[in-house]
Amino acid sequence: MDKRTILAALYTDRRQLDVAITALETFDQAAPGASKPIAVPSAKGKRKVSLEARARMAKAQKARWADKKKGQSRKKSNVSNIAETHAA
Repeated sequence: MDKRTILAALYTDRRQLDVAITALETFDQAAPGASKPIAVPSAKGKRKVSLEARARMAKAQKARWADKKKGQSRKKSNVSNIAETHAA
């Protein structure tokens, strides 16, 4: 390859990079804060959980506890009904 061909390829690459950089800069200015922050693990390996995710997890756990509590009350009533039926 001669020097002119290499320079032409480098100039083409530089133009493409300039277009990409401009597009990214324009995107950031057009919608500041539009992208969600990425949870990055800390140096100790712990994962960060967003407040929204923690709220969803808490809601789901409360629903599981409520279902479990409903199931226990049904079991107790079924057991007491069976015991009353056999006692009579």
